[in-house]
Amino acid sequence: HFLIHSQGFPGNSSLPEFQASGAYVFRPLTSKTQPVSTTRTIQEVSLFQGAPTVEVEWTVGPIPIDDDVDKEIVVRYDTNIESASQYYTDANGRQVLE
Repeated sequence: HFLIHSQGFPGNSSLPEFQASGAYVFRPLTSKTQPVSTTRTIQEVSLFQGAPTVEVEWTVGPIPIDDDVDKEIVVRYDTNIESASQYYTDANGRQVLE
């Protein structure tokens, strides 16, 4: 499975080491993960002729919240692409990060 989720660290933000998991802060409570239901995801892959890149866009949701458990949604890629360990992503659609 490419999309997995785990329970987020609740924290209380009283000290940096207690910072809660949330936007831009990935802090899973445990290493236990579960696959995300494919009925809650959309994946769009774009290949551009002559370009040495692959563009992958995920849409996830809705994320169930009725159990009062914070969830961290994670994309995991396993590939044999020789990328010299370079990976590019965006910061909420506003800038590209390497």
